[in-house]
Amino acid sequence: MNKETFLNSTLSNISQVYLGKRDQCRCGCGGTYTLTSYMINSRSENTNDKLVEKRLKRAKRLVEQGVEVNYGSTYVDVKIGDNKTLTFYFDDLKNK
Repeated sequence: MNKETFLNSTLSNISQVYLGKRDQCRCGCGGTYTLTSYMINSRSENTNDKLVEKRLKRAKRLVEQGVEVNYGSTYVDVKIGDNKTLTFYFDDLKNK
């Protein structure tokens, strides 16, 4: 994953997004996960495509403005504030 790939990504490329503390594990104790309808076995109570789309647009604006970003092979972590992050996951997708 790189900047160009992330900026061209769409909701259908994302399985879930984490919003929470940045310098912490991603077990869920420091933030929340929101799933997309494109995730394999997504749990309906945690699925919200509109919210993920909104967070994706916000993250793309921040990336274009030059915020700190970590690109992994299956995720992108975008710093959104003091020890706050949005982490987008590009794995566990249907039809992949």
